Amino acid sequence: SITAGIVTTRVSSDKKDSNLGSEISQQIFKQPKAMMIASGIVMGIGLIPGFPIAPFILLAAGLGLLGYALWSTEQAEIAGAAGGGVATGGAASATIESAAVDTPVRGHKAVTGGGVDSYALTLPVVLEVGKGLTLEIQKSGKTQSFIDQMIPRMRQALYADLGVRFPGVHVRTDSPNLGPDEYLIHLNEVPIVRGKVIENHYLTNETAENLKRYNLPFVSYKNSLGLPSLWVEMKNKEILEKAGIKHWNQLEVMILHLSYFFRHYANEFLGIQEMKAMLEFMEKSFPDLVREVTRLIPLQKLTDIFKRLTQEQISVKDLRTVLESLSEWAQTEKDPVLLTEYIRSSLKRYISYRYSQGQSVLSVYVLDPEIEDLVRGAIKQTSAGSYLALDPDSVQLILQSIRTTVTAPPPGGQNPVVLTAIDVRRFVRKLIELEFPDVAVVSYQEIVPEIRIQPLGRIQIS
Repeated sequence: SITAGIVTTRVSSDKKDSNLGSEISQQIFKQPKAMMIASGIVMGIGLIPGFPIAPFILLAAGLGLLGYALWSTEQAEIAGAAGGGVATGGAASATIESAAVDTPVRGHKAVTGGGVDSYALTLPVVLEVGKGLTLEIQKSGKTQSFIDQMIPRMRQALYADLGVRFPGVHVRTDSPNLGPDEYLIHLNEVPIVRGKVIENHYLTNETAENLKRYNLPFVSYKNSLGLPSLWVEMKNKEILEKAGIKHWNQLEVMILHLSYFFRHYANEFLGIQEMKAMLEFMEKSFPDLVREVTRLIPLQKLTDIFKRLTQEQISVKDLRTVLESLSEWAQTEKDPVLLTEYIRSSLKRYISYRYSQGQSVLSVYVLDPEIEDLVRGAIKQTSAGSYLALDPDSVQLILQSIRTTVTAPPPGGQNPVVLTAIDVRRFVRKLIELEFPDVAVVSYQEIVPEIRIQPLGRIQIS
């Protein structure tokens, strides 16, 4: 009767040509822990007085060995699927049915598809390097340092700064498409930015004038941002250290570029799945707060708000403050743009500290009221939200006024900050972000009273 019940009530598998026997076998052998537990139970039964111990020991040993073999195979598959993960700083599995293939880098495995019918997830971040940089990574001690130490440390520092858990970096070596000292960073397997290092040279952040003052010969070329980068030979390391000049070797330069890349594209790494994980983490400590926020705001809109914050490199690590602000304002306001601005106001202590670098004075460029009114008049409200509809001539006038007023900071200095009204802040930032990606735009409501504002100039249409 039990057998008849199983056959009658079983749910058919989606697999073709499947039968009950094969399905039961697959389900049993997919649970190595069950095999090992059964081994222990059988061994316990064999120890009961009156039972023949030899057959039970043999049966227990067989089940135990089978369970261990299945468990070892399962662990090997997990390690293989995450091949680039451990060795490349924590990259996730790239395929559903995958195989690990050795690469020239010690300890690094590339993940390949398991067959023509298998699906593959795109690798979120790939660092492709030329032959020269491959040798640099392979050098004694540096493989361990770059892949297992430098990349994880960078990711941990970024989490502490932005509150976003960035994915690992998959390293592709010996690229035939790159020069020996070139590297290429991919986002979701799409090439985004290319970089270059100079062999046996340090990158410095000093000006050419200062390097000449120390009689340091240097090589200069424009980097990926179109800015000049200065390189000094490694034999001058002692002079650089005595002069207090910051310098980075080839591997450190790639880490710096990866860090800048992650910051610039932080919003790309925040999706519904990541947002859900953050809420589940917060729910353990603040269940009522999370319940209230999710009641007021759908998950998709909440994700959009967090994307807007990280797009301007505003940390979302202080989740409690962010969610408290949303629980207060989301009852009356539904526009994600305005909700983002209210959250920024609640994070004013953090924003003030970030842009003043911990000082009591914040140097800013003040946006003229005429430009604010021009932007304010071009904001259009729709059921889906608000957007800026500014004519091209006005856009060029505003951009030109910024070009003539805002000056580049000195090496290692704070990036320029533009101060404006809260209702136009987001639209001004959107207007200038392509040409001035490193210029921050803040509102008066985002500055704490203890900070003294020092105007460096007024951005106005002449």
